[in-house]
Amino acid sequence: MNYSRKLSSGRVRRLVIKTVERCNLNCTYCYMYHHADQSYLHRPPVMSEQIFDCVLDRAAEYCQSRPGHTMALHFHGGEPMLMRPEQFDGMARRATQRLGEHLEGFSLQTNATLVNSKWIAVLQRHHVAVSVSMDGPAEVHDRSRVDHFRQGSYERVVDGLKHLTESGLAPKVLCVIDPSASGSQVYRHLRSLGVRVMNFLLPDATHDSWPALYREVKSLALSEFLSSAFDAWYTEDNPDIHVILFEELLRTLAGGVPITDAIGSPIPDYLVIDTDGSIQSNDVFKVCDEGVAESGLTVLNRGFDDDHGANETFQALISGQMGLPTACKGCPEEKICGGGYLPHRYSRANGFNNPSVWCADLLAWIGHVRDIMKQDAA
Repeated sequence: MNYSRKLSSGRVRRLVIKTVERCNLNCTYCYMYHHADQSYLHRPPVMSEQIFDCVLDRAAEYCQSRPGHTMALHFHGGEPMLMRPEQFDGMARRATQRLGEHLEGFSLQTNATLVNSKWIAVLQRHHVAVSVSMDGPAEVHDRSRVDHFRQGSYERVVDGLKHLTESGLAPKVLCVIDPSASGSQVYRHLRSLGVRVMNFLLPDATHDSWPALYREVKSLALSEFLSSAFDAWYTEDNPDIHVILFEELLRTLAGGVPITDAIGSPIPDYLVIDTDGSIQSNDVFKVCDEGVAESGLTVLNRGFDDDHGANETFQALISGQMGLPTACKGCPEEKICGGGYLPHRYSRANGFNNPSVWCADLLAWIGHVRDIMKQDAA
């Protein structure tokens, strides 16, 4: 199939900019460092000013060709706070000047262990929306989110989270699910820390890596986590508390269009730019195999409207033509689940033509939420 297509629709609304390729933590499940693709070893540790300015040039060109189009810049890593706050300040100032009215805003993903007063001041100055990676109470968080000396990071993360919260930055928390943990306990712990916006992320694995990583996990443990966390959130019934995955499922069940690519497999509205300027569709494809995340394009000589020369996988992803896995056709939840998160569908044998490795858990959780909705409607 020929997937070639220009990005003329203006679908690119966000750029995930990998400003730092390294991290001060060494989380055991990290898709950057502990899965099939090890390309981080061959990339610059930090994005240069030249590459960053090329990113801004490509973003400006893209937006200026579409009156009224805006783009958000999401600073990512690795750990972006490994750069000096003064360096980040300079990047944000240049982006504001270069993009002007086309700049929708800034966000930053961090493990929060390096938060200090200088970082707080810069984040406040540029109105940066902050997301913090945290997996729950200490006994859950420290199972996986360790540093390079195998020491847990919980206390440092909590300190950073509190500093951000007390400074009025209201950080969102991203929580990678530990299937052996209690979803309701994790949810309530995050709420006890004052977290008002959170998201639960399914652990990354492919059909090739899942057996080694999760064969010891009891059947439907991830579904149990999601269901108990959903029940805790739903019972709290507070419209000011947002769990993105749960709201996404409810929106989709009500006939809405999914916004994120966690379920439903919508056409993504973002591109990822690595420290060397390479353009990727989704860097989580690093869990699949060496090179799967690569497009063959770079901001040094390609704009976001120009996919000429990109590999077929990239072109299929950006055009939404990956298709439903053969095994999912006829499933009662095919329109809701969409086959699951694309990286979790991969195998070397069949490419992306597989249901998610978490298929059974997703079906059980969706069924649980449907039952609750029916009970409420009765």
